[in-house]
Amino acid sequence: MRYGNPFQLGPHIKGMERPDDPFVLQQPEFYALQRYIDGARRLPATPKELETLTGIPEQKAIEFNDLLRVYGSIKECCAHFFKDVLPLNITLATDVITYARSTAISYRALYTLAQDYLLAAEEQKQALAREFQALLDSLRGDIQRYEARTIEVIDHYTQLLDDLETEKRAFIPLYSKYHRRMIRIVKALVPMRQEVEKVRKELLQGTKKYERMYYKQFADIEHYAWIQLIGASVSQGMLATYDDLAAEWKACMQKIQKQITGASESEQQAERFIECLEQATLSLNELRTEVIEAIESISALRKCWQALDYELIKMSAGIDQNAAAIIGRVLQDAFEAMIEAWQQVREKAERSRQISFIVVVPLNELKTQARGMNRL
Repeated sequence: MRYGNPFQLGPHIKGMERPDDPFVLQQPEFYALQRYIDGARRLPATPKELETLTGIPEQKAIEFNDLLRVYGSIKECCAHFFKDVLPLNITLATDVITYARSTAISYRALYTLAQDYLLAAEEQKQALAREFQALLDSLRGDIQRYEARTIEVIDHYTQLLDDLETEKRAFIPLYSKYHRRMIRIVKALVPMRQEVEKVRKELLQGTKKYERMYYKQFADIEHYAWIQLIGASVSQGMLATYDDLAAEWKACMQKIQKQITGASESEQQAERFIECLEQATLSLNELRTEVIEAIESISALRKCWQALDYELIKMSAGIDQNAAAIIGRVLQDAFEAMIEAWQQVREKAERSRQISFIVVVPLNELKTQARGMNRL
């Protein structure tokens, strides 16, 4: 256990004041997790989804089959977490509320029996010891059942973590492969745009120079159709003087503009594809982190059950031998720690139960909420 007291799961918490509570999700964390999982669910796992999300034609999806398969597996992991695994954790936490409320009375009764045992006459002690033992056995039975349920939840989380690790190992090389490929597409537009800018500047310089030279002779300024591409105007005399050169410039501009139009579409597809790669990375890492933290906190809860069971065993073995020592060392010290620990578990479980009732909201609203949460 990371705390000195074997029953201590964390400081006494009221409401949602501590952001690093190890037992349950805080509401901002829940919204963030929901946002990541919702984003992962939107990863393209079919040719049609690929076209919808990135603009890459459905008939070209065969080129991305390996990545689509991994995306499909990531979506399944996220859906399994939200649909099956997280509810198991929340149900266990909710049931701890009931346990904490019921066992608080039982532990008080146990404490009373131990005190009565100290003061009882010899002929009464045997009956009190049997009653004490029966109550201990009942409490131990409850503990063992809860520990078994805790192990079941840990097993589900562990299996999910194994699945996520498998998907991450498959995704990393694909991420590198497709990220490099898409970045090249985006970078390919840079020299094209530079060439257009170069031609545009040459045209502007040429027309301005000509107009300065012949402005008085050609007072009427008209727009030459192709010059509109660069935002310049040319005198009427240029129609005859620079007609051949104008046609050449026009053809050059149109060719490059056509290349840019086609390349821009590919660039947009590549940028959206890169967004999908980044979303998959984010979702995998965030979900993996959440699962690891859940395993750690539920394992801490299991240790709490085990430590409590051990204390009950010591009580059972010691009431006939040294009841006073048991009361002094266990029932007065550890017992109070137990009650405090169960109260904390109850509060944390109650918050977990309340968080579980949050209504799933649309992605666009989640983005707005997430920005607000980040400012907290």
